[in-house]
Amino acid sequence: MDDFQQGGGKMSGTMMCKGSTMGDTTMKMDGTYTTEKVSMNLTGEIAEKSLPGGKATVGLSITSERIGDCKS
Repeated sequence: MDDFQQGGGKMSGTMMCKGSTMGDTTMKMDGTYTTEKVSMNLTGEIAEKSLPGGKATVGLSITSERIGDCKS
């Protein structure tokens, strides 16, 4: 992951994959976190000549929240 940063309840970073089976891919992540919750947005661009227009853009939002201790 390139330029990953985390601190003060915030995180961000960029990942680049060249020559994968899905083409060249760039993913960007940014989000916030606490001890109880994480919220993150991911966006990506795939450059592949077989795709319509030669590229695809994807987006994903993730939220996780602590709901309690694990039960044994």
